[in-house]
Order: sequence, then structure tokens, then C-alpha cells
Amino acid sequence: MKCPMCGVEVEKLEDLIDHAVCFDLDEVNMGHLTFKTERPKPKTKVWSVWNFTTRELIGRVSWGGSWRKYVFFPYNDMMFDEGCMRHLADFIELQTKIHKKRKDDGRIRDKAASGR
Repeated sequence: MKCPMCGVEVEKLEDLIDHAVCFDLDEVNMGHLTFKTERPKPKTKVWSVWNFTTRELIGRVSWGGSWRKYVFFPYNDMMFDEGCMRHLADFIELQTKIHKKRKDDGRIRDKAASGR
């Protein structure tokens, strides 16, 4: 599998977490979808999701507090094939894992700094 942004070869989807630099960009293209950072919140991010070909806004990805992960909110009566659904799911899964890893890394640094 390749990183959808830069083409670096990885073994599996989870390996992209360590390659998170490509997913910190203001705009990420995956297949026919473009994810654009709308407004970073203090702890999470929000992305608008666009159809790359038609330039139509199809929804947004943001943190779903009760789900404890990023979720997709489609606009209107949108239809998606399995490829678009796969790209959406991959993006959401990666962003959730990146968020949780950074949160855990921050806790480890905070404990080390406090001497615990």
C-alpha cells in the first residue's frame, strides 16, 4: 500500500500513522475526494470533504465526542460507491489514530517532565 499523498510504500494502513506528516497538510487528496482543513479546534480538527472532480462540497469530518473518534457528516442526499466509502473510512481511521497517538505521546511527555 502507498501513502495517498506522497507515494511512500507502507506494509499496511496502520503504518501510515508514523507517516502522519502527509496528513497534517491543509489539503489531502484521496481518490476522488479532497479533505480541506476548515478550522482547527484546540484539541481536534474539522475538514470539509469535496468531490475532486466536480468540486462539490459533500460533507465534513469532525470529532464525534460520543463516538470518541472522527466521524463523517454527509450533506444533502449524497451517494457514495465503495471506493469513496473506503477513502472516507481510511481518512477517518487514520486521523483518529493520529489524534489518539499524539494525545498518548503528550501524556508520556507530561509524565516524564513531571518526574512521575
